[in-house]
Amino acid sequence: MFRKALSVLLISCFAWFWPVGLTMAEISASPSLPANPVYQPPLRGAPDRRVGGGTRGGTLVLSVVAPKQSSWASQDQPQFYWYISAIPKQGKLTFSLSKASSSKPLCEVSFPMPNNPGIQGYPLTGYRLEPGVEYLWSISLSFDEKEERADQVAKGGIIYNGLSDNDRLAWNKLKQDELIVLQSHSGYWYDAMENLMRLIDSHPNDSQYREWRKDLLMQVGLGSIAGF
Repeated sequence: MFRKALSVLLISCFAWFWPVGLTMAEISASPSLPANPVYQPPLRGAPDRRVGGGTRGGTLVLSVVAPKQSSWASQDQPQFYWYISAIPKQGKLTFSLSKASSSKPLCEVSFPMPNNPGIQGYPLTGYRLEPGVEYLWSISLSFDEKEERADQVAKGGIIYNGLSDNDRLAWNKLKQDELIVLQSHSGYWYDAMENLMRLIDSHPNDSQYREWRKDLLMQVGLGSIAGF
């Protein structure tokens, strides 16, 4: 219990005192800014939060699209991405959100299966993240729609780290591909992935952005779903 409380306290301190503005300025001014997104974890040494959903009969993979450690989001109602490799004939999915310091759900919503397998998005509504607080989010799968117990659960971590007005203005001046590179390098995984998914949707014939997504997934140890 003491170790868990200490871990949460340290992460909260990191989230509040990480020099976001300085990082943005350094990256923007750096001549060595990578041409492709390279993810840099914002909280080095933080505990792993990602938990895989496993498989059922060796055929179904359920996973959050998130790094092993909690990453940042600049919005208090971010978009969460997750992956499912196949669509069961029946069942239900549930999104759940709780603080890392508590197992009590703050938001829990069941929703139907998607039409197609692959990477899916879930927008957070009905709750706003508090700044500097570490949250755990999950996607659970029940093969019986009437059963409350989950057959598979995939989890990830997130921290809302809002931008200053100057940093937000700097983001808005960048092209989308430049912004994704900056967000990845600054530890804003959730923002980078949301913008990248938008570029993939708006440029379906451009393989570059799919390659970017594949590389980012490989960088955070999600090679098993990177080829989607």
